[in-house]
Amino acid sequence: MIRTLVAVVLLGLTTSCASQRAARAPDGSPYTLEVFFDRNSALKNADQVAQVVEFMEPDLRNILEDTGYVVVPSSNPEAFVPGPGRFLLIIRIVNYNPGSKAARMLVGFGAGSLVLDTQHLLYSGPGQIVLQGAGSVGSARDWNYAARKINQQVTREVTGALSTR
Repeated sequence: MIRTLVAVVLLGLTTSCASQRAARAPDGSPYTLEVFFDRNSALKNADQVAQVVEFMEPDLRNILEDTGYVVVPSSNPEAFVPGPGRFLLIIRIVNYNPGSKAARMLVGFGAGSLVLDTQHLLYSGPGQIVLQGAGSVGSARDWNYAARKINQQVTREVTGALSTR
């Protein structure tokens, strides 16, 4: 009885996490997303931003692929070659404040919270914006949590935008 209950709960958790499926092209094929992370070296804490991007980039690729997209990393968005079912996704960190881990641990109640703000653009071709969005997470948890939440937000918005095509 307990084993069955645990199996049902675990099955419910895994299906709810994977319930979002990628939008598909009209012919049923998966969309291809070329993903570029703008590291925004203009931010005063560029080294910390680079650490966040080093986590976000493969994490977003995994989330998008698990959802059903074909993902191609990009190092140069200018080299994007549009085509049927092919899109360019650009993500830019516009603000990152890591907060204070000590304040989060000692004080709590939101003290020392981190903030991660991003912008994302999805293009189907030069100047052809399919989606323009922003993500923002303020959290008393660690930066990995905030980065994952942003990646999940981006995936939901991309899927929503491509579902209407």
